[in-house]
Amino acid sequence: MKSGGTTMGSLRYPSTLISYRGMSFLVIDAPVDTSLPQYLAELRRYDARHLVRACEPTYNSAPLVEAGIQIHDLCFADGEPPPKRIIDEWLALVDEVFDLAAPKKSRLSRPATAALQSVNLMGAAEAPTGTPENPP
Repeated sequence: MKSGGTTMGSLRYPSTLISYRGMSFLVIDAPVDTSLPQYLAELRRYDARHLVRACEPTYNSAPLVEAGIQIHDLCFADGEPPPKRIIDEWLALVDEVFDLAAPKKSRLSRPATAALQSVNLMGAAEAPTGTPENPP
């Protein structure tokens, strides 16, 4: 597993990029309307086409939808494990986004990033650090 973060100064908490077996996941804090432009720039930087909200919305999602980013609401209680329904929906989305049924070679020609948004960043803060060139 590779992970790396950005130090984009305009974000309150830096994002964390996690890459694993050709899949990329960008973990971000929950933006508010005033910070949404900075988060949108970060999502574009990593070519994120899907945003999974694990918490209640804290912003108007119209600018994200207009930018071609699909929003998926998979909210569950903060501090609790996700229920089976959320896990099943998440795994189905990962299969769809990364086309896991396709041969690996064809998947690599269509890189994608799924962004995960949560108010509670403890899990993201504890993720291993490093860069794609120098994994932890």
